[in-house]
Amino acid sequence: LEVAVLDEDLPFVAPGMDVTVTLEGSPYEPIEGRIDRIRPQAELRDDENVFIAEVLVENADRELRPGMQGRAKIVGQQRMLVWILFHRAWEKAVSSLR
Repeated sequence: LEVAVLDEDLPFVAPGMDVTVTLEGSPYEPIEGRIDRIRPQAELRDDENVFIAEVLVENADRELRPGMQGRAKIVGQQRMLVWILFHRAWEKAVSSLR
C-alpha cells in the first residue's frame, strides 16, 4: 500500500513502524501492515507536499485493488499529551526564528 505522509510529519515516521489502514466503503476489517520504506522524493497530491511510505500488507485473498482509498494510522512512539497538542506550533515558532 502507499500511504501519503505530510512533509511536516516526516521526522516522526520511519521504516518498521506499524500501520493500520481502513478502506473507504469497505466492509472488511482494518488492514495491518508495516512501513517498508519511505520514498526519498516528495510528491504533490491533493495540493499537499507528501512523501510516500510503502506499507507491506498481506493480500492473499486479492481483496486489495489498485486505486482503493482509505485512511491510515501510523503507530509511532508514545508522547505526552502536551507534545501532541503543541508540537506543530512549537516547530513553526522555532523555524520562523531561523
